[in-house]
Amino acid sequence: MSTNKLNGTITESIGNLTKLAYLSLDNNQLGGTIPDSIQYLTKLSQLDLQNNYISGNIPTIIGNLVSLTQLSLNNNYLKGSIPESIRYLTYLFSLKLKGNSIGGTIPTNIGQLNFLETIDLSNNNISGTIPQQLSHLTNLQFLNLQQNGLSGTIPNTISNLANLYYLDLSNNKFNGTLSVPIQNLPSLLWLDVSFNVEIDPN
Repeated sequence: MSTNKLNGTITESIGNLTKLAYLSLDNNQLGGTIPDSIQYLTKLSQLDLQNNYISGNIPTIIGNLVSLTQLSLNNNYLKGSIPESIRYLTYLFSLKLKGNSIGGTIPTNIGQLNFLETIDLSNNNISGTIPQQLSHLTNLQFLNLQQNGLSGTIPNTISNLANLYYLDLSNNKFNGTLSVPIQNLPSLLWLDVSFNVEIDPN
């Protein structure tokens, strides 16, 4: 049901579709919030609501979607923080939340999602530091944290992400020395750390 100019809100009755495995409502004109009834879609593998007008917080009950492999909420009007319950999405390999007004910090338990290959949290209001636990995601290939309020130093443990080919940390508040051993990232094709407070390339 993507790209159909659907408007209105996502109905609570969607929770009755308990066998649903794929829900794509992207590229529409849907507003309102993500309904709590979505927690009953425990067989859902892919949830794509990107490019709409959805507001409010990412509900804590998102952690009930234990079969989820792809979560795409890009380019909406979501706020609040990334819920700690994300740790229950143990099959997740793609997390896309860019272009919202999400704040708070990156939850440390994101490091428990061992299948993650893609993380895009760009263009939000996320603050704090990059958690060391992120280095546990050895399957990670794409990491985009640009245009946030992240600060502190860039952890050299990022060099544990040997499969990483895209790393964008630009337009944040990082400082200190870029001490990541780049030679330990043999797959890296894109690296951008521009427009931070001060990063010494040495």
